[in-house]
Amino acid sequence: MDTVRQVVVGGIALIVGAWSIIDGVRWLRGLGFYAPGGRLGPWADLLQRLGIDPDSRLVAVVFVVYGASLLAAAAAHLCGSTAGSIALIVVAASGLWYLPVGTLGSLIIMGVVGWEMMARS
Repeated sequence: MDTVRQVVVGGIALIVGAWSIIDGVRWLRGLGFYAPGGRLGPWADLLQRLGIDPDSRLVAVVFVVYGASLLAAAAAHLCGSTAGSIALIVVAASGLWYLPVGTLGSLIIMGVVGWEMMARS
């Protein structure tokens, strides 16, 4: 794995994972989700269409768990673990709903890590 790919994967995982944790903890502390202009992101519309209240404890906990899982899987991947690489792809795929930044970040992570895994075999 070359340094550029490590920085890309690690950087995206750090940004998306940390932001998910921060936003979820912010809600759990009673401050609500970060909402520029007073409106939640496009991910909230998707959840509403699925019948899930986007401004809920459930979603806040999912944010925290997703962020922590993404960071842990990225760390394992960056340490060279094949299981970590697989876990990172799975966790990134589970974040595709987090429009728009999480979706883009997940697609990049899945593409780079998938490419690395194919190149190794």
